[in-house]
Amino acid sequence: MKKKSIEEEILSVLEKDGRKMYKTRELFRKTGISNSEYPEFKALLREMAESGRISRGKGGRYGQAQARNILEGTLHVKTQGFGF
Repeated sequence: MKKKSIEEEILSVLEKDGRKMYKTRELFRKTGISNSEYPEFKALLREMAESGRISRGKGGRYGQAQARNILEGTLHVKTQGFGF
């Protein structure tokens, strides 16, 4: 199987249930790719996670990429415990 078709299979499985996170083996079984292509599949998963196309969660689980709620700024904490 070509790299693009494997990538499309991964994305289609993840899009079916956008909130679910899959272990590598579980995702591999759901895609229906042959066992001989597992090393390529695993490398592609890592590559897609690093590029941000999919997200990697706790325990090495993969899921659909989601926007992160991250704020960047400066926090000033006073000695009384207040923060602004």
